[in-house]
Amino acid sequence: MGKKVLGLLILAICTMFLVMPIHAEELIQNGTFDENTDNWVHWAGGGGDVSIAAENGEARLKINNTGNEVWTVQFRQNISIVAGTTYVIKFDARSTTPRTIRFMLERSGGAQPYPVYYGPVDVDLTTEMATYTFEGTVEITEPNAHLIFCLGKVGRIGRVHTVYLDNVSITTK
Repeated sequence: MGKKVLGLLILAICTMFLVMPIHAEELIQNGTFDENTDNWVHWAGGGGDVSIAAENGEARLKINNTGNEVWTVQFRQNISIVAGTTYVIKFDARSTTPRTIRFMLERSGGAQPYPVYYGPVDVDLTTEMATYTFEGTVEITEPNAHLIFCLGKVGRIGRVHTVYLDNVSITTK
């Protein structure tokens, strides 16, 4: 009788571990912008001009000038990626005027052109906050990668506007 009870107990414990959710590793720091934009870097060049702040739990990126290229306004965070790993990239976004933004995972720094490990992906924003989810497997290990949102000139947008980002997340699958 004791062996049967022990066997059932072991089976119950094993089953519990099989049905428990596995928490994926989160790579992004401060993706909710609850108080600030710490851990994020913004950059503008080539005629681009942007100011950033945390506002109502979102990153507010006021784009005063998109510049002449997609990369002339950037918002990014450094991460480390591992070959053969599938990542889920998720974020909420909206814009005060409908526009397209681009994001990708690429090497941070070094010689140009920077290798792209996922993307580039163009995302059409509206004035309503929406959640965007993407999934991809990277083929190389890169300790100096970054998630980069390119908010420069994509399409015909050129006037002053504001892009809002929230709940930015990259997890392993």
